Amino acid sequence: MTAYMDNGDTLNTKPNSSKFFEDLMPIEEIFRAKNESEEKEFKKELEKRMNFLQPVVDETNQKLYKLGYRLALDGISYDTYLFEFDLNLTLTRETQLEEVKIKPKKMFLKESTFYLAASFDDEPDFLIFKNPF
Repeated sequence: MTAYMDNGDTLNTKPNSSKFFEDLMPIEEIFRAKNESEEKEFKKELEKRMNFLQPVVDETNQKLYKLGYRLALDGISYDTYLFEFDLNLTLTRETQLEEVKIKPKKMFLKESTFYLAASFDDEPDFLIFKNPF
């Protein structure tokens, strides 16, 4: 796994030890859809794989967190996971966030509390969780 720093540098993480996803395979070729239907099908297939939001750093606890998500088996909702890494980018803990079934857009951390941007009935809001492990 690769972590992207604010200055554009990248860091490779340790070999994957997650029970929720396999190491990501590099893309061998660029897919070019011939029509809108083919493009939608391709995007749906990509969503079945693990996707990640930008990592956030908890400087107080010296941890890095990544939120991962993928399309659930029902094809409508999402399975959402939180991964914790130490500053050497070794996976230290992971958990599935069973209650979060939406496609996450943005997450931030303040005073060791996670805020996940969400919208309910077209109103912007946050899902707030503390110590999810």
